[in-house]
Amino acid sequence: MGRAQTEVLGVVLLFGMVLVGATAIATVGVSGLELVQDEAETERDRLEMQTVAHEIASLGEGDRQAVGLEEPYDRVEGGRLVITVDGQEAYNESMGRLVTDDLVYEGGLVVQDGRAIGQPAVETHARSTQVTVPRLAGERFSGDLERTGTTAIRVDDPTANVTLTVHSEYAPAWYEALEGSGDARLVDAETVEVVFEGGNAPRPPTVSSAIAFGETGGVTVGEIDRLQVDSYVSSAGAYGGGNRGANATIRSPNALDFAAGGGGTVDLQIERAISSESINPGPWLEDDQVVEYADNVSVPVPTGDVIAAQESTQGAQLGTSDLTPLEAGGSYHTSDDLEVRDETLRLADDTSLFVAGNLTLENTTIVAEEDLRVYVTGNLDLGDDVRIETAGNPHRASAVQVFAVGDIQAGEERRGERAEPDTISLTGYIHASESTLYMHGELELYGALAIGDVQNTGSAQTGDLIVHYDEELVDTHVYVQDSAPSMDAAYTREAYYLRFVIPEIDTA
Repeated sequence: MGRAQTEVLGVVLLFGMVLVGATAIATVGVSGLELVQDEAETERDRLEMQTVAHEIASLGEGDRQAVGLEEPYDRVEGGRLVITVDGQEAYNESMGRLVTDDLVYEGGLVVQDGRAIGQPAVETHARSTQVTVPRLAGERFSGDLERTGTTAIRVDDPTANVTLTVHSEYAPAWYEALEGSGDARLVDAETVEVVFEGGNAPRPPTVSSAIAFGETGGVTVGEIDRLQVDSYVSSAGAYGGGNRGANATIRSPNALDFAAGGGGTVDLQIERAISSESINPGPWLEDDQVVEYADNVSVPVPTGDVIAAQESTQGAQLGTSDLTPLEAGGSYHTSDDLEVRDETLRLADDTSLFVAGNLTLENTTIVAEEDLRVYVTGNLDLGDDVRIETAGNPHRASAVQVFAVGDIQAGEERRGERAEPDTISLTGYIHASESTLYMHGELELYGALAIGDVQNTGSAQTGDLIVHYDEELVDTHVYVQDSAPSMDAAYTREAYYLRFVIPEIDTA
C-alpha cells in the first residue's frame, strides 16, 4: 500500500471514529435526558399522591376540598378492612383505592412500586390509641373531595382482644406500615393481622397514699405555709391518742421539694415519700423514708373518668333551696350550681349527690351516718367553718368520698389581711386528680387526698395543709364497678382505650 493511500485511509478511519463517538454521545445524552424527565414526572406524581393523602386526612365532617391534579385517578374497590372484638365482627368494609401508574392510595396507605411511602394515622397518647383508615367512595377522582360521614369504633373493655385485619394485594406494604402498632404479622401475601391483646380485669385501685399527686403536680413547701402528714387507724376510734401512726405515703410522678424557703414548715410522720423524678427532703425526712426515681409511679385515676362511670341523673332532682329531703338520705342530682350555707345536715342513710356544676359549702356541717358519695363536675368551693364528719366516730374516712373535676378552693382569699384564716375540717377521701387545690385557709383532712397540684394564693397566715391518713382506706376502692369500665384500660393495656375511625370520603 502506497504512502498516499495510507494517509487517505487514516483520514477515513479518524473521521469514522469521530462520527461514531459523536453518535454515541448524542445517544447517551438523549437517554439521560429522558431518564431525568421520567424521574421528575415520578416525583411529581408521588408528591401529588401524598398531597391527596394529606388533604383526605385533614378533612372534617362535611368539608370539601379541591386538589389540583394533572390527570384523573381511577377509583376501584381496593382492599378490605375487618375489625373484630373478642371474635365478634365490628366492621367489615372495602376501603376503596385510588390508582395512577405505579402509585396507589388505600386507607391512608400510599404505595409506590410495592413499598409504603405514606402510612395511615396511628396516634398513641398517654391514655389512648386511635387508628384512622379513610374509606373512599365514588367512581373517579378528578380533584374534588368531601367527607360525608364517619364510622367510629371505640373499645373500652381492657380485657377484650381486638384484631385489625387488612385483606389487600398490598399486604406487605400494610405490614410495613402497621408492624409497630400492635402484634402485627403477615399472614399471607394478601393478609395482614394486627392484634391488640387484652388482659384480665384488674382490681380497681385503692386509696393507698395520704397524698397522691397527678401527672402535673408536686409540692413545694413555701408555696403552702405548712404541710403536716401522719396516719391513724379509724377502727380504733377518732384520730388522736394511741391510734396515731407513721404509716402514710406521699406519692408524686414529679419532683417533691420539702426544703423550699418562704417560711414553710413541714411535719412528716410518714413511712415514705415516692417520686419518679427527685426528692429534696430538707431536714424533715429520714433516709429510709425517701424513695427517689421510683419507676412507674402510679397516678390517680382521672376524676372525669370516675364521674363519667356514674349515672348522673339517678335519684331525685334537687333544687338549690330544697335541701331538707337530703337529710333522709338517698340519691339526688342537680343540673345547676349548688350552694349550701349556714346549714347542718345529718344524713340518715346512704347518700349520693351529683352536682352538674359548682358546689359551694360555707358555715356548714354535714354528718354522714352511713356512706356518702359526692360527685362535682365543676369547682368545689369550701368557705369558712366547713365540717364533714361521720356519726359516732367522726373520722371514719372510708364512709365518705368526694370527687371533683374542677379546682378546689379551700377558704376565702384574704391577701394583705392578718385575720385568722378560714378553717375547714373534712373526713373522707377527696379525689380531684386533675385539679389544683388553692389554699386560702387551713384544711385538715382525716382520710386521703388525690390532687393534681397544691398552691397557696393567700396571705402568710393561710395555706396549712394537714392530712391524717386513715390506714383503713388501704382496702377502699377508688370507684365501684359492676364490670370493667373504660378507666380500667390504663392498668391492663399500654393504651387507655382503642378507637378506630373510618372517615367516609366521596371522590366524585
